[in-house]
Amino acid sequence: MKGLPFVLLILNFPFSISTDLGEQWVLLNKSGYTGYQIISVRKIKDDDNQIYTTRIRAPISTALENPGYMERLNAFVDLKQVSVEENLQYAIYEAKISTSINSFLIPPIRLTSESESLGLLLGRFTDEDEQVDFKFNRCQMHVKRKDPTGSTTFELSVRGCICKSYFTGSVEQGGKKTTDLSPLYFFPSYARRSDQDQVSSIFIDRTALEKDGVKIDSLKFIMKVDEGHVNAPLLDLSEYELDLI
Repeated sequence: MKGLPFVLLILNFPFSISTDLGEQWVLLNKSGYTGYQIISVRKIKDDDNQIYTTRIRAPISTALENPGYMERLNAFVDLKQVSVEENLQYAIYEAKISTSINSFLIPPIRLTSESESLGLLLGRFTDEDEQVDFKFNRCQMHVKRKDPTGSTTFELSVRGCICKSYFTGSVEQGGKKTTDLSPLYFFPSYARRSDQDQVSSIFIDRTALEKDGVKIDSLKFIMKVDEGHVNAPLLDLSEYELDLI
C-alpha cells in the first residue's frame, strides 16, 4: 500500500442546495460516516504460524483486491461474508491473513466496493492479541459538488478524527495516460479548522481540459488515519479511498 456508530455514506441520492451566488452545490452524501466500520482485529499465533482476523462492516458489494497466496510474503489472504443485514445493503465480513511466525511483513488488506475502498495495514511488532477501538470509525465525511459553466468543484469535509487527506487521479491525452494532476487543470486546496476538522477541495477547469483534448480517467479522494497509540496497535494504518470521477 502507498496506504479504512453509524450513519453511512450514501452516494446514490444527491440533492441540491443554493449558494448566495446562485450556484448549486449537489450533496453527494448525507453527512455521516464512510461505508466501512472496523469492528475488531484479532491475532492468534503458535510456534509456526500467526493468523490475523479482521472483522468489518461493509457494503454488500465488497470484495478483496488481493486474495489468495502471496509467494513473496509466504502468506495467504482470504475474505468471507459472515452475515447480511436485513436491508441487504451491508454485511459483516472477515478478512483473514495467515503467515509464518517468522515473517516480518504482513500483507495489507484492501477491500473494494462500488465507489469506496479501504486499505488496512496491520502491525507486526505488538504484544496485543485483540483491538476493538479504531480512530477511523470516528471520521465523519461530508461530500458536495458544484458544476458552474466550464468547471467542477468538489469539497470534502472530514470531522471527528485526525487524518491526512489528498487527491489523486489520472488523465488521458492522445491515447497516453498519466497520473499527474497538472495545475493547468486541477487546483486542490486544504484547510484545517482544528486537528479534527478539515476541508479539502479541488477545482477542475473543464474548459481548459476540453481545449487541450485532455480527458479525466479517474479522480479519487484519499484519507489516511494513523491508528497508532502509546501501546503498539494491531492495526497501524487505515486508508480510505473515495471515487469522485
